[in-house]
Amino acid sequence: MEDNLSQTKSTLTKTQVAKEELKVKFAKIEARAAGFHSKINALKKIIDSLFSDVGDLNIDNSSDA
Repeated sequence: MEDNLSQTKSTLTKTQVAKEELKVKFAKIEARAAGFHSKINALKKIIDSLFSDVGDLNIDNSSDA
């Protein structure tokens, strides 16, 4: 019985350590994703700005050969 308790405590300790390691990894992933979202939003603003600069110009992308 005592051996079973000791094994359970050991498993619990390992699980807690693994949980903390995963928390650190997840925080790094979240920070990286936030950086990507920030870059995407900045690029969207640039694109919106470029489109507003173009205004009502008619752009014809068709090629007449």
